Amino acid sequence: MDPHLPDEALLLAAHHAHRLSSRQRRHLAKCVQCRHEQKKLSHLLDGQAELAMDAPEFSKVAPKMTRPTVSAGWRKRAVAGAVVLSLLAFWPKLLWPSAPLGPVALGTLLDSRSIALKATTSHVHGRITVTANRRAGWMLLSYAHVTRLPSHHVYEVWWIQRKEHIRAGVFRVVGHRATIWLHTSKPVAQAEAIGITTEPSPGSLHPTGPKMFSGIL
Repeated sequence: MDPHLPDEALLLAAHHAHRLSSRQRRHLAKCVQCRHEQKKLSHLLDGQAELAMDAPEFSKVAPKMTRPTVSAGWRKRAVAGAVVLSLLAFWPKLLWPSAPLGPVALGTLLDSRSIALKATTSHVHGRITVTANRRAGWMLLSYAHVTRLPSHHVYEVWWIQRKEHIRAGVFRVVGHRATIWLHTSKPVAQAEAIGITTEPSPGSLHPTGPKMFSGIL
């Protein structure tokens, strides 16, 4: 007796019986079990076809799926907002290249103390004012008509805290007026004064030169 037809032949027999070979057609005509399996597969395929007919075609649904549109007014507001945020973040850099970002600079200026430093020797002249934020370690230093130093020396600024000198930074006098930002990462919340010395370029870790300016916080 011939072996039963494989599922592939039974699926073919369900809708394309003419594509079976003559041997397969003869077997299907004689074999009750194969005809029974063929009918089961035929019903299964017919059920799947009905489900497929009930499902909406993508081409019919797609036109109803509209993309959210962005109005020109909203885009302009978004661009304007981005510009404002950028200005808030970087406005200090536009004025002073050494400045921190906007929120830090604003916090420093609002929560700070301004003092005028006094010359401690007759060898220098000019005005220096400092806006210092001891909690953040930032200071904004402005000078006007300060004596220039030889090229191999710089002015070095110090936080003075409990007789300890903590380095804030250095600057050179360029032009008649300038404003610079200086920062130290060390804690200076208890600093009592600010001093400025002259040091060999590019500066020293501890004061070695004479004190030129000083002020009490």
